[in-house]
Amino acid sequence: MNDTKKAEHLNDEGVAYARTGNLDKAIDRFRAALQCDPFYPEAHHNLAFAYYQKGNLIDALAEAETTVRLAPTYVDALCLLSAINYDLHRIGNAIDAAERAIMFDRSNSEAHYLLARAYFEQRRYLDAKREAEIALRLGGWETEARQLLSAIERLL
Repeated sequence: MNDTKKAEHLNDEGVAYARTGNLDKAIDRFRAALQCDPFYPEAHHNLAFAYYQKGNLIDALAEAETTVRLAPTYVDALCLLSAINYDLHRIGNAIDAAERAIMFDRSNSEAHYLLARAYFEQRRYLDAKREAEIALRLGGWETEARQLLSAIERLL
C-alpha cells in the first residue's frame, strides 16, 4: 500500500471512530494518516473537526487553517474555520472564512448561517437578518436561523 492509500485508509478509520464518538482514537488515526501524507486536506479537516468536538479550539484552529492553506476552495473547511474563529471571539476572521465559503458555494446554508451569527455579534443586524433569511431559504439550518431571526427582530 503506498503512502497516499495508507493515509486514506487511516483517515477512513478515523471517520469511523469519530462516528461512534471515540474521538481519541479518531484523532490518533487522523494523526497517523498525516504521518503518511502531511498534505492530505481531508485528514487535516477531520482532525480539526475532532479537536473542535473535544473543545480543543487552538489545535482545531491550527488544523483548519492548514486545511484551507492546502485546499483554499474546501467549503466545509472554511465553514469549520468560521465556527472555530467565532468560538474564539475572532469575529472578523469568522466573517472572512464564511464569506470565502459563500464565494465558492453560494447555496451553502451553513456558511450563510455562520455569517449571519458573526454579523449579529458585530451588531450588523440588517446584514445578519439577510444572511439568516438566506440560510433559512436554503434549508439545513432552519432551527438556528429561526432563533437568530427571532433575536434580530427583538432588536430591530
